[in-house]
Amino acid sequence: MKKAVLALSFVLAMSSFALAQTMPTPPAAGGGAAATPANPNPGTPATGTIDKNLDLPMEAPKVATPTPTPPTPPDPPTPVTNPQQPPTIYGKDLKSENGTVFYVIDISGSMGWDVGQYTTPDGKTATGCRLDRAKSELTKSVLSLPQNFKFNMLSYDCGTYPWMGSMVPADAGNKNAAVGWISQLQPQGATGTGPAGAAGLSDRQNKLMVLLTDGAPNCGAGDESGDQGCMDAHRAMIDQGNTQHAVINVFGIGATGDFKAFCMAVASDNAGSYTDVR
Repeated sequence: MKKAVLALSFVLAMSSFALAQTMPTPPAAGGGAAATPANPNPGTPATGTIDKNLDLPMEAPKVATPTPTPPTPPDPPTPVTNPQQPPTIYGKDLKSENGTVFYVIDISGSMGWDVGQYTTPDGKTATGCRLDRAKSELTKSVLSLPQNFKFNMLSYDCGTYPWMGSMVPADAGNKNAAVGWISQLQPQGATGTGPAGAAGLSDRQNKLMVLLTDGAPNCGAGDESGDQGCMDAHRAMIDQGNTQHAVINVFGIGATGDFKAFCMAVASDNAGSYTDVR
């Protein structure tokens, strides 16, 4: 009997212990922290917790792409211009397609006529004949040549007297030598313009001839055919010699009448200009 009572007591005690384990624990006296309530929505995170999966975006974030700024176009290149002025004579520009010029100056006896005033290359006022004035202008022109030019000269009466055998660069040394050569020219003899023009044109580099003369030719071609026949023969000689089609600009120094007509015809035949000078 006693054994049965003990067994029953043990069973009751174990049942009470098990029941106590399933009962919620009441809050501690004195306002202690309450136990976390059970999650009322099973399957979702409890309040106060973070589901890390919900922090991830559903799509990759869209990053704004900045609008590209077009590059600033460079400034257009500054046109390259030739700083050198064209050469001149008697105030007229001399234009040569290949930077060459051949001066032909009449030194016949009539170039010693007609004394008048002129301005020297150094700016002084002087008095002299046609040739003196022409020499002054020729000197100024040579000194005005850009360094990229080539040039040559010849003087003539019934003969021809070249300065150089061929074109030379327009550097300081050659210009100074040319000025010295010009200074010693003196008027003499008759006028052989045709042979002189043909001699200057025989240099096939020559694309611009400057002819300084006071009138019609009278020796070297067509001498027995009268004034007009002689002028025609000299004109034809120049035309036939100009196979490179050089421009011939003529400056008539006090030229009048038939003399001026001849000078104008030579310029016209060779795509050049005629200018009256004194």
